[in-house]
Amino acid sequence: MLAWKVLTFCTIALALLWQGRPAYALAYLLLLFFFAAPALLAKNGERLQVSRGSRERYLFPGDEAEVVLQVSNPTLFPFAWVSVQDSIPSNLLRGHRPVRPVLSLGPRRTREVRLPLVARERGVYRLGPLRVFVGDFFGISTCQYQSAEAETVVVYPQVRSLPELALPSRLSFGSIKALQRINPDPTRLAGARPYQMGDPLRAIHWPATARTQQLQVKQFDHTVTVNCLLLLNFYQGDYQVGKFFAATERAVTTAASLAAHIISGGKPAVWWPMPS
Repeated sequence: MLAWKVLTFCTIALALLWQGRPAYALAYLLLLFFFAAPALLAKNGERLQVSRGSRERYLFPGDEAEVVLQVSNPTLFPFAWVSVQDSIPSNLLRGHRPVRPVLSLGPRRTREVRLPLVARERGVYRLGPLRVFVGDFFGISTCQYQSAEAETVVVYPQVRSLPELALPSRLSFGSIKALQRINPDPTRLAGARPYQMGDPLRAIHWPATARTQQLQVKQFDHTVTVNCLLLLNFYQGDYQVGKFFAATERAVTTAASLAAHIISGGKPAVWWPMPS
């Protein structure tokens, strides 16, 4: 590029010395190619608009998807080629290198760019920023711009069936009632039990007391019952040294699979990750 600029200045000097029409035409042509055209390209390239088709995406391991980008040229300047490159984490790349599509963009035109994704490992990933490259028809100058458009991709844990997990029993928790009484409903009588010190007198079951000749207290069903509670332990001290990552990945897969099995059976479940 520097050599062409030097050649342009030499041509202008020769045109001023010779004062011939061919020399002036060549000097004007070189000025147009190496000074006016790059300035025009840079000015109009800043007005290019790049937008994403979505802001959030949710995938499971092994799922394939596409990032959809809209590239718009609101100017009257035609772009010989436009290239868009997205910052995609390696765990979402389909190949070893990111795709960098190249397209031409005419005045006041909009083109669509699609970039492939594949979910390899669970996690929360952030795509972006976008880098936009533009150039002229002769390859003399190239400009680069950056767009802050971002997208979040959430890859869920792998969900497997209970036989694949090799758990001791398909019924992992059983039908166990909550040990803690949560909001007993006085309209749902569940039975009676012997009176204990501290029980309110209004809870005494008088017919049962008369029948057994001992104070009996009413027992009520709960209006709120936690049927299943999943706890996921990420405390590093509870795992073997050197196997923390592999063990926690198995634990996450097991917890997600159990939660999916419980929910598919129509039972409410609460999942709570324990802090590391």
